[in-house]
Amino acid sequence: MVEPLDDLFSHGREFIGDEEVFEINDFTVVTQLEQFTVVSWESKEEEIKFGSDNILKMKHVWPVYEEGLEVASTETKASDNAYLSAQAKSLMSFDLDFYPKDNIVAMFGVTEYIVIQPGRDKLDRIVTEDQKNMIISGIQTAASSCFCELPIFVQYGKQHLAMYFGALCTKSTMTNFEAYDARYGRLDGLAELFREKVSCPVPSLEAEDLRVSVQLQVAYTPYSDDDLTPKNQLFFDISDVPFGSSETVIENFTLLATWPNQKEGLIHESQNYSDLDPVHAFAWAGMTDFVNGGGYLSDCLEALLKVAHSPMSERNAYELLALDSFLDKEARRVMEYNNRKAEEHGHDFPLKEEVISTWLKRILPFEDEDYRSETEIKDPLSAVKAAPPESNAARLGDIFLQALAERIYPATAFADLWQKFVNELTRYQDSTSSLLSRSLTEHPDFSSCLLHQKLQMLWCCFAAKRKRAEMVKNLRVALDDDDEFFDASSELGTSPSKVSHRNDKTDGDSSAARGRRHVLAGDFSLRDFPDRAIYEPFTQERLPMAEDDFEAHEQYLSQLEEGEQRTEAQMEMLLSDMQAFKAANPGCCFEDFLQWHSPKDIVSDKEELPEASERMSTPGNAWLLAWEKAEPLACALQDPIFDYEKISEQILYWLATRTCAEFCSLLHPIGFTEAARKLCREADGVEGLIDTSTLIDATARACKSNTRDDYLDALREIRRVEKEVLRYQAVYNMLESGLAPAADEADLKQFVLDLLKNEKLRDEENSGSLDPCLFQSGVPIIGGPNGALGQAIKDVILSKENADRVSTIRNYVFHWLVPRPDEGSRLCPQRMYASTSRDEFRLSGSFTRDIIFS
Repeated sequence: MVEPLDDLFSHGREFIGDEEVFEINDFTVVTQLEQFTVVSWESKEEEIKFGSDNILKMKHVWPVYEEGLEVASTETKASDNAYLSAQAKSLMSFDLDFYPKDNIVAMFGVTEYIVIQPGRDKLDRIVTEDQKNMIISGIQTAASSCFCELPIFVQYGKQHLAMYFGALCTKSTMTNFEAYDARYGRLDGLAELFREKVSCPVPSLEAEDLRVSVQLQVAYTPYSDDDLTPKNQLFFDISDVPFGSSETVIENFTLLATWPNQKEGLIHESQNYSDLDPVHAFAWAGMTDFVNGGGYLSDCLEALLKVAHSPMSERNAYELLALDSFLDKEARRVMEYNNRKAEEHGHDFPLKEEVISTWLKRILPFEDEDYRSETEIKDPLSAVKAAPPESNAARLGDIFLQALAERIYPATAFADLWQKFVNELTRYQDSTSSLLSRSLTEHPDFSSCLLHQKLQMLWCCFAAKRKRAEMVKNLRVALDDDDEFFDASSELGTSPSKVSHRNDKTDGDSSAARGRRHVLAGDFSLRDFPDRAIYEPFTQERLPMAEDDFEAHEQYLSQLEEGEQRTEAQMEMLLSDMQAFKAANPGCCFEDFLQWHSPKDIVSDKEELPEASERMSTPGNAWLLAWEKAEPLACALQDPIFDYEKISEQILYWLATRTCAEFCSLLHPIGFTEAARKLCREADGVEGLIDTSTLIDATARACKSNTRDDYLDALREIRRVEKEVLRYQAVYNMLESGLAPAADEADLKQFVLDLLKNEKLRDEENSGSLDPCLFQSGVPIIGGPNGALGQAIKDVILSKENADRVSTIRNYVFHWLVPRPDEGSRLCPQRMYASTSRDEFRLSGSFTRDIIFS
């Protein structure tokens, strides 16, 4: 006696969902079994509610066929198996063998079906034979009463086990769908089992041939990077950001070797012998699965963002390295923790001098070292507010990211680098050593990041120091016995002590000229001395400012009162130019100065002498007042407006006293931009797979706003592109090692691109699924084992050296068209699917019998 359904499903709770629950509300008394039997089959998805709180979900499924897949035609002649339904005929289709995307299609060979599953996997799961038999009994009654010619399946047990039972009931035939959880032998044993299940009533010699399709899934697991690279080995390329992965990228590469639609007697396989060698398969395809891990680049950037929230965030490099004379308890605690971590990982703490020296030579190269020209670099991130490629700031960002790789270096390696970098800059300040930099004498570029601007300011200071030393040296020679002199014994670069601001000689004596650069272009002469050309003087460097200094200066000017005070604050450079012009052009006048400094303010006629414009000749004009105040004094003898000594000391102090959080914030735009540049270079040539435009946009947005949220968005894009690049390179490098020299690398590249696209498609299809597909669509390998790609795959995957890294899943699909159940029955299609591996075995069958002639 069968138990009532409300007893079978009494353990659940109320269903909560978005889909409408289908119930029959009728005054007629209907049993639980009758309620299940009369459900409408026309809807795509319905829910059947039992008792008060148990639900079964019913779906009508149309599989999405693979491109080129053909199923058995439903149009047949009256004499050509017309008694079979369309779904019964599909059991004879070999095109459905190893079908991807849908497990029921692959296991049972149907092309359209209805499946009944628990509404809630744990609460409504069918787990007993009585539950299953009750549902199948209802299926058979319902299908017979409404002439439904669709197979109906019931999910049994846990969803990930993919066990289904069901039936297909038509006027002429009945097909039972069964699943088994037992182990059997290889091909020969499975064929014998299939014959037993079918129980063919006619002799084997009179029956049609039993056909079988076989597919071997040969999965190769590559060596991990940890097997090949010592953990403490310095292996990063110091000329670039850290790139690569600490773990293996490829989880496995799977070769799909297929023998379709073979006569049973042509191939044999037992426990001791097998004809199924992948090298002899009729068709090959490949697919790749990857480890869902990160790379060094994104990991180091993530570490850069985390430093701002770490225990060391409020400490500077000197405190972290215990270089201050006093350390509080918190600083000592952080220092002791870092020392312990360094010892645990076998790191040298502090870093070896050779490591630091190598890094510093990369960041601050000398003029006689190799240097890559900027004109040769194609920079897709030139508009990003960061640092130009190969600039000192960019190189600092590259090395700083390497110092954050805790797998290679201790946690405070970045502080060690930072402190030594500032010390090296201080050494350059104290000497006149020449640093190689593309922006050595350029003023700070406000379109770049603040750290790059500060380094540009520092290079300007160094350049100004060398330039002034050269000017003073040249002036000493020129002055000879003149009564002006400077304190030659003073430290190089300090202002000379002036004795006299004017020459004893008359203003018209040209021999008193000092500080001339060259004759002013344009054939100009002094207004009062037509026989004397106008000379352009050496002038002081314009005061360079970083963006923060410029904003502070603007704020200072805005706080001054209108009038003379604000004007004087802006006239210092103009006064210096006037003094240098007077020293270079004895006997000159205001109009001569305008001819050089502001030609648009000169009004001249061919027959008349040049005159100042109206705005320059107005009484009380600030320029006229400055001209009257200016003394003839060469640039080398003036007090420097650009106090390079003071400014360089301020910048060095500013760099040395930044906390970890502040310094990492300065490096954010550089580190992220350098990472994006690296990925754009690595992705060059695989644009069909990797889109770097969103990466560039996210990086530009983060560098402009300098907010943590935008940097996190940029990090996600960097991680995405890095993952794709690492995957492409890992597969390409793995297969390239077995590629013949004469093979076309373009074919390999396209094959790898197709593998990655295939993996992304499979990942999207299986996303969130509790019932992963048993079969996956691979990328066809042109030429199979005899082609160039096939040869490379054989050398890498099927070699004896890698035998211990290969696992195989064997899949079989058997077909047989025989009379059943009796000798006088009509021909009925029989199908059985089997999959066997080291850890798992699946067996499912579709067995049809004639219910008219039985």
